Parts: sequence; structure tokens; C-alpha cells
Amino acid sequence: MKSLPYLIPFLGLFACTTGNQDTGDTDGLLGLDTGISVTFVNALDDYPVQIFVEDGAGKEQYIKTIAANTSYEAEGVSPETIFYFKPKGNSNYEILPYTVDTINQQRYELALAQKRYGEAKNVYKRITNAMANRYSFDIVKIDPFKIDADEARGGGRKRLIFEELSDFDRDWYPFDGDFAVKQQFDVQFINEGKSTEKSELFKSMSTFQDEFSLSIKAGASTGVKAKKVKGTASASWSKLTNDSRANSSFFSWFRKEDSKYFIQLRPEYAQLDKGFKAAIAALPVPESLPTSLDKAVTLGVFDDYYQFVKDWGTHYPTKVTYGGIIQGSLEVTGNQVSSMVQRGFGVKQGLEGTIKGVNLKSEVGYSEEQMSELEQITESSSKEYVYKGGEGYFELWAVGDEVQPIYIDLQPLHSLLQQQFLPEGQQLVAKSKLLEFAIERYLEEFPIPNAEENNLIAYEMECTGITFPKLLDIDKPYFTLDRTRVSMWPSLNKKMVGKGTRYIHNSNGVVWEVLKGKEEVRVPDESRKRAGNDETLEKWSTPLQQPTMIFLLDPKQITKAERDAITLRFYARYEEDDGWDKKDDACTGGTYTGLNLKDVGTAWKYYTLTSKEPGKTLKKSDVTANTHFRIRKFELFE
Repeated sequence: MKSLPYLIPFLGLFACTTGNQDTGDTDGLLGLDTGISVTFVNALDDYPVQIFVEDGAGKEQYIKTIAANTSYEAEGVSPETIFYFKPKGNSNYEILPYTVDTINQQRYELALAQKRYGEAKNVYKRITNAMANRYSFDIVKIDPFKIDADEARGGGRKRLIFEELSDFDRDWYPFDGDFAVKQQFDVQFINEGKSTEKSELFKSMSTFQDEFSLSIKAGASTGVKAKKVKGTASASWSKLTNDSRANSSFFSWFRKEDSKYFIQLRPEYAQLDKGFKAAIAALPVPESLPTSLDKAVTLGVFDDYYQFVKDWGTHYPTKVTYGGIIQGSLEVTGNQVSSMVQRGFGVKQGLEGTIKGVNLKSEVGYSEEQMSELEQITESSSKEYVYKGGEGYFELWAVGDEVQPIYIDLQPLHSLLQQQFLPEGQQLVAKSKLLEFAIERYLEEFPIPNAEENNLIAYEMECTGITFPKLLDIDKPYFTLDRTRVSMWPSLNKKMVGKGTRYIHNSNGVVWEVLKGKEEVRVPDESRKRAGNDETLEKWSTPLQQPTMIFLLDPKQITKAERDAITLRFYARYEEDDGWDKKDDACTGGTYTGLNLKDVGTAWKYYTLTSKEPGKTLKKSDVTANTHFRIRKFELFE
């Protein structure tokens, strides 16, 4: 580390005395009957210093400019008054504010340079975390949930590349800069902090990954393509997406953040760590300048550069924002989405309620019973929650000084191989180019997921009634219409979303049950009609109270050709009861009209399908039924 050519030469010699003094100064800010006076001595040989005082509104008010090697006495000063100093003609350093002490203070002398990190009365909080600004990163392993995590903790932080602060400059203040290393970092506090909150629902892994990696921005170069910078190997990403990709997956994402300050690299003052410089110097010089990755890998020294990337990473930080966040991610399968739909939840609202409400106890407008139901549906989901920069729970998620990096801007590591940073000269052009290609080869090991959207194909159907055009002449005591069912042909039991028994609600409270192992819908007991000897089926023109059925098809499990070949058809069946608890299946086989799914559009359209089944035990009559319904294809996430 290069030493500074000077110490901070402004010595503020404060003489604080008790006694009544009346100077009448500066619009009521000074000259009060406080008995306190402060003497400021400018010991600088070359620069005058401007003195300001903070007024009641928190603004700086100019008092006086004192020349070099002169002094100024401020009389009638109140305790806790804050003075600020600005040396004129030199912007390479600043001077810390001074806060007036209590009235009982005796005369004392103190050099301001020795009080730089002393008692500033917390007017400026020191910067408590700058770790992420000084290390290199592996871009495919950097974890956007835990930016500063090293490899041992499942992150991508690698090695120190920018020179550490000295012990003298360990604690930073916003007006100090970074003297120990020629002000290589600029610190900017964000006024009052910056709070944001958002949640999203994504239908593909790729679009979700874009948001997942939102905290990370990386510059692109010839070899390091921006589209490859998505943190696909991070611990959180692996944990979140370790389920099978056989079925469609959907992602819900929630983030709430509070930004406190950012630290930005000033390249013109950057100082590289000696360990990093030694590693660059140790890289062998290629015998020729490669012009492509294919040519670079043929060079005998390429493996050395590839190993350098594995050891030191791919990128370095140019800007890091610190603060606090809550982040949550949830992956659900098509079956779980189907369960939400069938239980009356909107998919987007249901997932948002799950990610924000169940785990973060945020107000999402659902009852406790509904929230419990959502939690049950998503119990086996792949979830990831992280709290940073606070107490670790919703109410106090970003308090105090425990700030953490929540955004980071990166540049490819090879761009540091410049004369500006490594003046010794090491054939940097050739080394930089070969390192660029080594990074490109390394990134090829982590392909980006397919950008194809997952979108379950959803159909909604309402049955408006069943009519029987032919009278039934029966002599049994009574019989019960067992069910009108809808079937998809050919059978798609293994390719439907939500296999097994499930219940589908509608506004009238009627449920159609999808029987386990079959693609059919049963009219429940409460919707059945009973006929006695004096009743005939033609009276039952609207028996079903318009029950609704929703069924979902997964495009990953069924091809378009298979989907277009599906035909809907209805079956009208009944059971006989002879009073002796004996029931017979009254109908087997038959002829049916059908509706092809490829003809179903997004607008509601009414249809009537007819089924005719011969009687089995009722020899006198066949059963012919007309099922009246409407159907539409709809966007699941509307």
C-alpha cells in the first residue's frame, strides 16, 4: 500500500470554557447565554477552511472562513451543536464534523485528526459492511439471496482482489472516502433509505430465473455474453429447482427491500491486492494472441488460465448496494395449481397468498381457513425464504446496522488486466484475451434453462341440464338416476393434471367428482333425482343446478396431436333399486355424439351431446339422454 504524502493537517484545537459570554453571532445559532465557547485553530499551511453550523432544520449554515494558521472563537454555543468544515482549494480530503460537548467540560486541546473515528455523536453512522466490494465472484455460483456468501456457504464469493483498508481507516464515514488506498471507493448514502415491495408469478423457469437473479447485473464482453449471467449454479437456485422437470412448474416470487447506501469502485484510484497481482504475474504468456475460443483452447497454456478462473472467479464488483431484504420463492407443480383452481382459488392470488401470507404473515385478504388450505396444497412445494439485514422476521426485517449486500454490479475479471492497475507490464493484452476465452469456456458448462413457457391448458365446462326425449315405461317401484358423466376419449388418465379423486367447486356449491382412475364426473348424491311409479324422466329437464367442471392438460405430458384427437362425450345412466338393496347397472354400451377439443375456443359456446344406451335389466326401453352444456378454453393465470 502506498502511504499518503501527508497527514490530515487541520488541527481543530477546541478550548471549551465555562463563564458568561455574549457575542451575538449567526442568526441566533451562536451568541446564546450558554457559557460555552469553542476555539478552532487552522493549522494548515496552505488552505483556508470554511466553517458551517447546522441549523434547527438540519441544514448547514455558513459562519466564517479562517485563513491558514489562524483561529476563530465561536461563543455562546449550545451543547450538541454540530460544526462542519470544508477546506478550500483541495478536494482530496475532508474533515469530520465536530459536535459540541457538555457545559461542564474543562479546557482541553485535541487534534481533529486523532478524533476522526472518535465521538461524532452518531451524526454519521460508520459503514459496517463493505465486504462484497473487495472480492471476486464466480458469476454462475453467486447467490442473489446471499451475495456475500463464499463457496463454503454455497455462494460464489471467491478471493480478495482489492486492497484492504488499513487499521487506521477500518471504520468509514461518508465524508472520509478511502484515504488508505487513494479513495478507491465512493460511498453514497440513500436519503431516508429506499423501500420497495413486489411479487411476481412466472410460468417458465427461464423468466423466473431472470427475476431470481435481478440482484446481479453483469457487463458483457466479446466472450462473456450477458445472457449467460444468471447464477444457475447458486445454492439457492439448486435448492429451489431440484424437483423433477417432468411436469410443468410455476414460480411465485416475493421481495421486500430497504436500501441504505451503496459503495462504488473508482477505477482511477483502484488498488489491487498483492495476492491477485502475484497470481496475474504467474500466468504464462501465450505464444500467440488468440482470436477465438476454438484457437485459444489449442494453446499449451490455456489450462493455466482455466484453472485461474476456477480459483479466482469470473467477475469483480463495481458497485454494491447494502441494506436489508426479505425474499421468498415458491415452485409449484401443475397438480398443485390444479388443486388451487379446483378449490376455488385464483392461481395468481393463491400463489401470492402462499408466498406472502402463509410464511410471512402478510395481509393478503384470505381467511385463516383459506390460508390453512393454501398451506396444505403447497406443503410439498420447493420453497426458499431468506431474511437479510435485520432481525429475521417480518416486523423488523431491516433495522440497525447489520446491513447486507442486496444488489451488485459486476464486470468480467479480465478487464482488470490493464496498465492502469498493473503498471509493471506483463504482456497484459495477450493475458487479458486468453483469460476472456477461459471465462467463456467456463460459462459454457452452465447452460441456461429452456425459455419455453409452461402453461397448463385449462377448460371450463358448465352443465345446464339433461333432457330425456323418450318416455320410460317401467314397472319397478322406483329408480335413481345414478349419474351423467363426461368422458374424454381416448383415455388420458395418465396424462391429466391432478390424477386421482378431486373435487371441483362452483358458485352454486355443486360438486362433480372426478373418479380415481377414470376421466369422468359424477353428480353427487344431493343432486340426484328420484322417480316413483307416477313420475317419468322427461320432467327432469334441469336437474343439475349448473355444476361446473374444470380440467387441465399439461403440454409436457400430451402432444398437440393427442390433444386435438380428444373427444368429449356424455353418458346418461341409472341404477335400479328393487327395495332389496340390490342395484344393477342399467346400461352398457351405446352410441354417443361427441365434441372435439380442438373446436373449443376461448369464448363460451353452448352444445348438446346425445347418448343412447340399451337397457340391461330394463328390457322394455333404451335410455336416451341429451346433455346441455357450455364450454370454453381459458387462460389459467387471468
